[in-house]
Amino acid sequence: MADSRDPWLAANLSWSVPGLGQFYVGQRRLGLAFLGVELVLWAAWLGWAVIPSYSTLTYFAVFALHILFWIVAAVAAYRSIDNPAPPGTKNPWKSLFWTRFLPGAGHFYARRPWRGVLILTIVACCLFFVPDRPPLFLGMLAYSLARTLNLVDAFFILRGQNIASRRATGLALALILAGSQTWILAHLLRVNVAEVFKIPSSSMEPTLLGDVSRTHSRDACPFRDDHVSMSGDRILVSKMAYAVSPIRRFDVAVFRFPLNPTKFFVKRVVGLPNEDLLIHNGDLYARPRGESRFRIVRKPPEIQDQLWIRPHEGRDDAVDITTLERFWKLDLKDISSGPEGGVLWPSGRMLGWIHLRQPLDDSAGRSVRDQRLVFEVRAPGEQDELLIRMKSGHGQFELKMSTLSKGELRLRRGTKDIASVPLPTLPRNHWCTLELAVFDGQAVAKRDSEVIGRFPFIEYLEDDAGGEEEAGALSLGARGNGLVIRGLQVGRDIHYRGKDYRDEAVKDDVAVPIPDGQYFVMGDNVANAHDSRAWVKRTFELKDGRKIVCEAQQVNQGYTDFNKRLQEKLHLPDVPDYGIDGDQNGAEVGFTRDQIVSETSEPFRFIDRKSFAGKVVKVWWPLARQGPVR
Repeated sequence: MADSRDPWLAANLSWSVPGLGQFYVGQRRLGLAFLGVELVLWAAWLGWAVIPSYSTLTYFAVFALHILFWIVAAVAAYRSIDNPAPPGTKNPWKSLFWTRFLPGAGHFYARRPWRGVLILTIVACCLFFVPDRPPLFLGMLAYSLARTLNLVDAFFILRGQNIASRRATGLALALILAGSQTWILAHLLRVNVAEVFKIPSSSMEPTLLGDVSRTHSRDACPFRDDHVSMSGDRILVSKMAYAVSPIRRFDVAVFRFPLNPTKFFVKRVVGLPNEDLLIHNGDLYARPRGESRFRIVRKPPEIQDQLWIRPHEGRDDAVDITTLERFWKLDLKDISSGPEGGVLWPSGRMLGWIHLRQPLDDSAGRSVRDQRLVFEVRAPGEQDELLIRMKSGHGQFELKMSTLSKGELRLRRGTKDIASVPLPTLPRNHWCTLELAVFDGQAVAKRDSEVIGRFPFIEYLEDDAGGEEEAGALSLGARGNGLVIRGLQVGRDIHYRGKDYRDEAVKDDVAVPIPDGQYFVMGDNVANAHDSRAWVKRTFELKDGRKIVCEAQQVNQGYTDFNKRLQEKLHLPDVPDYGIDGDQNGAEVGFTRDQIVSETSEPFRFIDRKSFAGKVVKVWWPLARQGPVR
């Protein structure tokens, strides 16, 4: 009895779902094995989408492995049947198989070239020329329908030469057509699991970088050395994050802007529902409803570690003597290059000092109080000593460590010791990384990323007594025999501040009550971010009864290029005096001054819970910047 199984049908099935072709030819155990591997690969895909530590290279590796696995499954299913087609015949399943790779390819195989060209043109038009708005799903539906008809037509023009049974044919066609609509699965994943967004602006720098453009040049950007590409970062956003967990303070989140829902914004959540938020001396303070005192808000360590901003072009200040002298004033003689890189301190009993030439500021000229110094050190001598002095508006912090005795971390204001904590000895004759950081009302000392000393000096707003020392001043002293320092880097924390120069904006030391279900968000690039501090809701009542509501920055006033383009787009008789680049319905609107009955403006402070689209998980592209976002 002739074998009615078709090898090209088996290949089609396994290309749709690896393992189905094996089930078709009776290899059930092998089919189960292929299905198991397929499930593992899909789990790897989902893991990459929701686990921050999975790199972009992992994504490309899984993608390549998945494609290779599909090819192996299809080839294995095809080769499991030895049933060559009769001479001079054309296999409809082979026609269908090639059509799945390129619309119209199966028609060329079936010697219907003009029909293939027509099919390819229709599918291309549906894919590229159907407008995204309004609405996008119509374009996707048109593409899906055109692709389905293309596959069915590629099979039925050769249906008379089909050797498979009628039952197998009907079931296989249904499975293949369903498997060909992978865009449905992709769309579901994009809507419900994860989606990639591009960062266009600089408001979240240096955490997330925006486009380099005429209005945001690399040379003028304080984070220019972080820009490895002219294009902004591509970020992966988890849509599931806030379905299973609450929105937390300091989350980097994506949300639809309520005053223009066609636009997605990305900001950091800093204020939570049912509390009063206060900005004071660069730090955030929160007071939950029912409490009387403001408590300082501290960032979790994993978030703080990512937020340190390196002002010295992101480089090692101790890479050589020339670089060190560029950023530091040397108050010592005979300093030289170290044998393993870095700088070698001169031998002797006197402390040799280096002092930071320019106190740290917030990139807008304001001195900052929260700062960090980190470096590698090797101290071979028995009595080598290291001393860091960090002057801040809180007072003077001193870290002292020695290879001979225990060290100390302390805070002084004038001649009075405010707080102190003991430190271990400095390790002898091997490299270690030391760090002193002052941020969010606490001082932290680390050795090789492990906390060795910590004390808080601010808990409540009234604890911020401050000192007379110059904020941002930093000095490093050492003495011994052959002490070497390398990897020297300074950094500052985000210096939060209000928009004191705007009438309707949030100002320093003025409490902001946050209603239930609402959140206060800010950009990390505090000096150049438009966010909850300064959003303004403008409402225009027009003579024709329309009520236009938008955010103030969406209003283009006067004879601007945008308003001239809007006149052409909306077929207006004159160039509008007011052009709205997206109102609360997402529509572009233009009108003249004579059409206005009344105009009002009011602060727009908060984002409601339902507007949040997801949590930023990682930077996906460019590769040089890929990694988790915290």
